[in-house]
Amino acid sequence: MSTTDVSALRPSIQWSFKFTSSTLMQTLQLGIATTLILEYSFFLSQQSNWHESAKTLKLAAAEYNASGTPAAVLKAVKDVLSQDDGDDEKLCKMIIDIILRNRLSKE
Repeated sequence: MSTTDVSALRPSIQWSFKFTSSTLMQTLQLGIATTLILEYSFFLSQQSNWHESAKTLKLAAAEYNASGTPAAVLKAVKDVLSQDDGDDEKLCKMIIDIILRNRLSKE
């Protein structure tokens, strides 16, 4: 059985992902907002038996923006990042807590 050396086929690019606190804050805000909007869209579709997901998604996004939730999420994300000590598990729990506290459906 012969083996083929494929190491020469690997790209020579080294990926480096460095998050500045601003980038991380924006990423967390976007992820949380997306989660909240999708969860509320699902809630609306179940409550009204709408079958047009585009309409429920637009309504959920509009409600999210009008509700004051973006400001609450921004404040919560800033608070979480100021407490971040490098413990990923703790950070994940705090992010989930932000999502649960800011759900639009509340049911």
